Amino acid sequence: MLRPTVCLALLSLALAPGSVYAAPLLTNGDFSASGPGGVPEGWTVPAALAGMAEVVDDDGHSGNASLRFAITQGTPPELVSRRVACEPNTEYVLSAWLKSPDLLPSVQVVGDGNRMVRVDLTDHERWSGKSARFNSGRVTELTVGLLAHGADGPMPAGTAWVDDVQVTPAAEFAPDEGMTAAGYAGPPPGPNLALGKPYTLAPGPNYGYCTEPGDATQVTDGEYSVGYFWTQATTVGWTNAAYADITVDLGEVQPINGCSYNTAAGVAGVSWPTLMMILVSDDGKTWFPGGDLVALASKFGLPPDGQYTTFRFVTDDLKLHGRYFRLMVAGGAYTFVDEVEVYQGPPELLAADLGDMMAEDPQELLVSQRVVSAVRGRLLKDTEALRREAGAEGVSAETKAWAGQEAERLTAAAMATPADLFPPNWRAIHPLTPTHAEIYRARARVKREAAGLEGRALRQQWYGPPWDLIDPMALPPDDSPRSVSLDMMLGEYRSTAFNLTNLTDADITWDVGMAFEELGGKTPDWVTVHQVEWIETQAGIPVPDALPLAQRGAGGGWQVRVPSGMTRQVWFTLHPTDVDPGAYRGLIGASHSASTLEPGPPPMQVALRIHPLRLPEKLSCSLGMWDYSCSLNYDLTAGNVDAAIANMREHFLDTPWNDPGCVPWPQGFDAEGNLTGELDFDRFDGWVADWDGATNYAVFLAVGNSLAGVRLDDPRFPRAVGEWMRAWADHLRELGVDPSQLMLLLVDEPSGQEDLADTITAWADAINAAEPDIVVWEDPTYLEPEKAADTRLFEASDVLCPNLGIFGGGTDAHRQFYEDLRQRGKTLWFYQCSGPAKTHDPYYYHRLQHWYAFKYGAVGSGFWAYGDASGAGTSWNELRVGRASFTPVYLDEDSVTDGKHFEAVREGLEDYELLRMLRDHAEKLAADGKAQRADQARSLLDEVIDEVCGEGYEPGKIPWNVRKDRTRADAARVRILEELTR
Repeated sequence: MLRPTVCLALLSLALAPGSVYAAPLLTNGDFSASGPGGVPEGWTVPAALAGMAEVVDDDGHSGNASLRFAITQGTPPELVSRRVACEPNTEYVLSAWLKSPDLLPSVQVVGDGNRMVRVDLTDHERWSGKSARFNSGRVTELTVGLLAHGADGPMPAGTAWVDDVQVTPAAEFAPDEGMTAAGYAGPPPGPNLALGKPYTLAPGPNYGYCTEPGDATQVTDGEYSVGYFWTQATTVGWTNAAYADITVDLGEVQPINGCSYNTAAGVAGVSWPTLMMILVSDDGKTWFPGGDLVALASKFGLPPDGQYTTFRFVTDDLKLHGRYFRLMVAGGAYTFVDEVEVYQGPPELLAADLGDMMAEDPQELLVSQRVVSAVRGRLLKDTEALRREAGAEGVSAETKAWAGQEAERLTAAAMATPADLFPPNWRAIHPLTPTHAEIYRARARVKREAAGLEGRALRQQWYGPPWDLIDPMALPPDDSPRSVSLDMMLGEYRSTAFNLTNLTDADITWDVGMAFEELGGKTPDWVTVHQVEWIETQAGIPVPDALPLAQRGAGGGWQVRVPSGMTRQVWFTLHPTDVDPGAYRGLIGASHSASTLEPGPPPMQVALRIHPLRLPEKLSCSLGMWDYSCSLNYDLTAGNVDAAIANMREHFLDTPWNDPGCVPWPQGFDAEGNLTGELDFDRFDGWVADWDGATNYAVFLAVGNSLAGVRLDDPRFPRAVGEWMRAWADHLRELGVDPSQLMLLLVDEPSGQEDLADTITAWADAINAAEPDIVVWEDPTYLEPEKAADTRLFEASDVLCPNLGIFGGGTDAHRQFYEDLRQRGKTLWFYQCSGPAKTHDPYYYHRLQHWYAFKYGAVGSGFWAYGDASGAGTSWNELRVGRASFTPVYLDEDSVTDGKHFEAVREGLEDYELLRMLRDHAEKLAADGKAQRADQARSLLDEVIDEVCGEGYEPGKIPWNVRKDRTRADAARVRILEELTR
């Protein structure tokens, strides 16, 4: 496997001809009319919300009346709704006012069963106005829906109010004072010059679910996509493109005062663009820069994070002219667009000074500006959060005014972010810049006032589930526990963590540790302490992930630094090997290094139980991650490869991967198919030496239809392959490696192509005939293997490694297909290769893969790819490149730093081993005649697998920002350890 080829398949402003509604579409959007039981007239209240959604006369927004939700715990997330007629292909604005002290109400518009737009309350207890623009596309009827709580799953208990809901033609919309727009909501800045004009796309679109011949006209046809954006034929899409270059020929030189770009993002690994360079030219050869559309559009509001929505980036501030209008969109894992518009300005713009022409290649400029634009976008989002938070209850008028002034100053500073702040070795750690540090500090003042905190309460230490994705400014929940417990075996690596929050105006250095009474009151040397760094990701989501070691203080203890306004997670990795089993009690927490600070809250209690069991040195589940340490592919270098190999070994990686460049290829064969010439084993032997003691040595051959000139249809082919395999196997024996340890991936990710089945089968048959111990390892990506007419490659392979996302998302028949093969003697592995990996849930994506492996009888696990930091040269700054990054660690030219994702892989392998121990324990009890105890152990095994795995693997749960219970695996571990030591 050289790169991942499986993508998770989970995935105009000018008025249209004809009349538009001159008035808003909704009646009774102010809920002034209601019937029996408070049901608003014209609206439908589902039975599940009976008595919980009603019109009340207690503080409406524009009048006395509003719709109030009074939700009880566990209520399903159903909608109060009504239908309205609309004009097709027409611009509308959805607007609403919302408030809630404890829920997240939202209002959405659905057309033809697909959500077109949604506005959400964030954190205001007072009325908050929201608006968002959308295009009706081809539909002629809309459904407006009101939801009490916009997060996933059953709703929590709480109260929310909605009022003044309206859908208005964009040309008629005038926002209420204080309303926040989610993007541009006014009339078009001018006629759309791009409508129906030809354009070019570079590179060509390549996203399979929407790429089709219509891509040649759809970007300027005036028709907007309806439905899930990136699966619509009216959408144009790219995957893993460094940029999308769209050049529109306007036919003649035109005055240009604005433009727009319509897209969708927010879920399934699709992130918002961070840079869209505007260029104009009269002749298509000489180009003049016109600014960054993302930055220019930010004055109208930014798209929301963490939810699917469409969004139009619009500017009306251009002073340009040209025949050719060009947008260069910095790409990522995915890039989508359905419409680009260019707006005609006044004639005097034809004489506008365009400044200096571009002296460098636009593509090079795009790369150089990627980091600047991504950082600027983060700063603008956080400045917008400052404005929003200043409106909360409890914030004084003085602080509100101050926050408004600071937001204006910090916005200007963000827009002026200089490129020289970001040298090649810069790391995307929060705070990203000095301005970002000021934003956090300003938000701290607002947040502490809103929460009514002062004195020692401004410095908090608290516990939360270590694998949860928290906010960089998270505060402890009211029910935050004051104790931490951990159960483990000798030889295991297990983690726990706590959080430090600093709402003061200064950065704070804390002394931290985990001290046990029974061990002298000091942090033992088998406990390492990490300062968790907040990393800005390609997806625009900050994650608490990097795990550099905490600093050592003057007295030898551990120290961490917490910037003003931020919450810092402190991560502990425990690895006891020579400690007496038993219970250990002590303290986990922090104290201030500066004696001038008022004391903070006390440390928390910690209870550690080391069970009288030891983790085996060799684990039952193998791990491989296509590291390619032999060839230094992707982002492994001569300076970091030794540290990388040591890091992989420490995380139980026992199946290193080699690529075709390190294979001892034959030079040729004679007329009978005998080897001629010597095989060059130098690089291969060096790789085996680097990985001495590995369980498996995996090699990606990437074979084709011939071997050293002997074609597949040549009668000599089976003998040629056999001779080569025998020579290779003999050499392995000389190295002390059994041929059964050699695993060969012949063709990467076959998915049903007949020619690949022919190739794999011919190679596998020849290998098995000559050296049956050598393992043929294949990773088929068939969506419906049970329906395949040709199953030869499955039968010819020794190991089958389906993609877990495809396997889990398939049917029962799909999974039974692999189970039948396993029952017939095939070995099963699982792998995953979706990205960007940093925003995947380390618990669900990386740790639980091993639970599903055990559940389905797999004995190996793989993730693409240890060394793939998207070619950035460093995984500390993935903002500089467009392709998705996959590495679970933090690489740079000469170092490797752990991350939570790789810690989760290691703990998942240890979980698998514990499940294996429980299974063996039950079998031994049965063999010893203890039938009742054996049944209890088997029942426990079934219970914990069901509790942790549920009904099956769900690809929709892969994102880290999807809510889920991440404590179940550890709770199950405790039950297993207690059973094993009964």
